Amino acid sequence: MSLEIIGLIILPITLAILAFIPFLLSRKKESLKEKTENFIKLHEHHKNNSIFYENIAYDFYKIKYNGHLFGEYLLYKQCWVHQPQTQLLKLNDVKINYHQFVNKEKNFEILFKSFNKAIFPNYKENFKFNATKYLEAKYHPHPTFAMKDFYMDDKKAILDVYLGDYFDFLNTCMLFQYETVYEFMNKDKMEPSKDSLRNKYDLLDTANRFVSIGISSLTIFKNS
Repeated sequence: MSLEIIGLIILPITLAILAFIPFLLSRKKESLKEKTENFIKLHEHHKNNSIFYENIAYDFYKIKYNGHLFGEYLLYKQCWVHQPQTQLLKLNDVKINYHQFVNKEKNFEILFKSFNKAIFPNYKENFKFNATKYLEAKYHPHPTFAMKDFYMDDKKAILDVYLGDYFDFLNTCMLFQYETVYEFMNKDKMEPSKDSLRNKYDLLDTANRFVSIGISSLTIFKNS
């Protein structure tokens, strides 16, 4: 076969491929635009109906851990709360053990890869990346402590903690919340799907997410 014939065959194929590339790029752009709009819609729905979705999660977990979790707005194990007929503990009676944040990427990367691809515009990146880029959210990587374990020992409260940052919380715990909203918005389901994060990962296992510590305080003013 002569070079002229080969050229006549290759040229139309090349031109057809080049003509198809803009179509593929436009489709990709449209897909990203649609995913971004859906992500913004999901974010707004979560922000405006957070209590509703928290109640969905509470109801699910109380059934899943039947008899082992208590509470209404905060879920807790019986051994986590103050026992009747005993004095309240002072802060000095709370022992804090500091641990290194080991296997951070290995543990948390599992959540990123298993998260529903339909939710993030860029599913290869984490929540912080998508929220910052597509929601224009302002987050700061403030140092944040997370709970590794909590238990009582000889009338002392033992709290095992490790240091990370606020992004670690966003990239793990927020996924559970957004998935709840997504499933309800798109499937009108109260119950999570079989492969959802709530079904796959144990709520009481602090190794599958960054369980940041929050402090609630009650201020009492005494009239002199």
